[in-house]
Amino acid sequence: MAGTHDTEQQRIIVRIKCIAFREARDAVATFINRQWIADKIHRTTRFVIEWWEKSYDDCFADYSECGRKLKLSDANKGESWTGQYFRDTILMQHIFPFLKDEENVIDADDVTFFHDKAPCMQANMTQHLFQDNNINLWETTPGLEIHLI
Repeated sequence: MAGTHDTEQQRIIVRIKCIAFREARDAVATFINRQWIADKIHRTTRFVIEWWEKSYDDCFADYSECGRKLKLSDANKGESWTGQYFRDTILMQHIFPFLKDEENVIDADDVTFFHDKAPCMQANMTQHLFQDNNINLWETTPGLEIHLI
């Protein structure tokens, strides 16, 4: 069964296997069915049904440039952003300069950014961008109320 601690890479691989098995079945392997795939990839048949007819690009949609664009929105302004806009404009032009300015933080060389596990913050490209800019991430934990800190 899927572990709650699977990495994003493991999840992508399992999605690709699900689609590949379905394609093999469509080609010649008539013994392959949803239950057989679920057993092979150690997931539920519900997972297989969800990923059965999707394209390979859908496996990467939230994690890379090759999939469909993940939209972020600013509800107050009614704007929509792509993940690339979020990283290039919001983070690189506004957040990172603010965090690196010694007037805004105690130690600009040792900054920890606190975030709420929003999808835009959990994306691999965003995580790597923080690492590349030497900014630590402190994620919330279940049950932790920010106002109690």
